[in-house]
Amino acid sequence: MQLSVQDIEFDFTANTNPHHALISEEGKQQIKAETKNLLWEAQDHTTLVDAIEETYGWYVKTVKFEVI
Repeated sequence: MQLSVQDIEFDFTANTNPHHALISEEGKQQIKAETKNLLWEAQDHTTLVDAIEETYGWYVKTVKFEVI
């Protein structure tokens, strides 16, 4: 099922890679914008969060989405 992210909040203090570099405010905004502009293939909230975290390397705090 295709999902569209309407709103997302990342935890930019923790990431999935211990060697991940620090991120600028501009970088944070770019990741949020990219996440909202993509259609995600996922079955539910959990698989959507997993896909986003795997793609960007930052943990998701909250996400609001709709089914397309």
